[in-house]
Amino acid sequence: MKLRIRGSRYLFVLPCLAVLVGLVIYPLIYLINMSISVQDLTTGQLRFAGIVNYVRFFSDPRLLNAITVTVLYVVGVVISQLATGLVFGLLITSLSKYQKPVLIMCITPVLIAPILTGFMWSQLLDTTFGVINYALVEIGLLSSMSQIRWVTDPVLGVLTLLLVDGWQWTPFVGLICIAGLLSVPAELHEAADVDGLTRWQRFRNVTWPYLRPIMLVGLLFRAVDTARNLDLLYTLTRATPGGGTEALAYYIYRTGFEYFDMGYAAAMSWVLIAIVSVFTYLLVRTVEWAK
Repeated sequence: MKLRIRGSRYLFVLPCLAVLVGLVIYPLIYLINMSISVQDLTTGQLRFAGIVNYVRFFSDPRLLNAITVTVLYVVGVVISQLATGLVFGLLITSLSKYQKPVLIMCITPVLIAPILTGFMWSQLLDTTFGVINYALVEIGLLSSMSQIRWVTDPVLGVLTLLLVDGWQWTPFVGLICIAGLLSVPAELHEAADVDGLTRWQRFRNVTWPYLRPIMLVGLLFRAVDTARNLDLLYTLTRATPGGGTEALAYYIYRTGFEYFDMGYAAAMSWVLIAIVSVFTYLLVRTVEWAK
């Protein structure tokens, strides 16, 4: 009877194991096989090429540029959305009334698909018929519609990405912040009032210790999601090859589906996996330290 019980518990794990193998392990093995191969476009077959695709890393300036853009993009998103999400959460929790309607209105961008967000902002920022440049021209801040190129300028392009990404995902970080603020026991706030703590002292000594681990978990999700982000990059910037907004995910997409170099795209995918793993490791260690 005991042997049957012990054996049956493994049967409940098999469906999860099958999903894990089918959706994670097998694709990774196939990715390894593709990264050490060259695909014959006439027959669709893979020919073994060894480490040729990996050696190409050292002679590809676009790859270095894409890695740099990706790291700057992820770091910018994490820092900016940590600050703005914290302010968002504090402002919402400080409202005495109309808190729910304001919260619902503010989280609306999170519900929009990223590809639609990119398309919408690309129309607003267009240098020919975009509403934003037109308004700036009308009030006299610009002399022509094409004076500011929001998405094609190397520097402004990255800042525009950060602003649009922040517009959509800051409420998500703010929601996590609100959950952390509501988890602080009321007794601690009462004790802080009795001790005569200032608002800054109350936030630093009472609120932040509870808020920090939850915020870092939210930023971990945002860092991983940003590193592999393709929807917003594709619809908003259509980055020029080697340009200031051609992140690694976009370069991999172009290499595989525009240049049809699947082997090199698969090899670069491992670079992206490495970057995501490093960010994940650093943030997880930070969460552990925060606890």
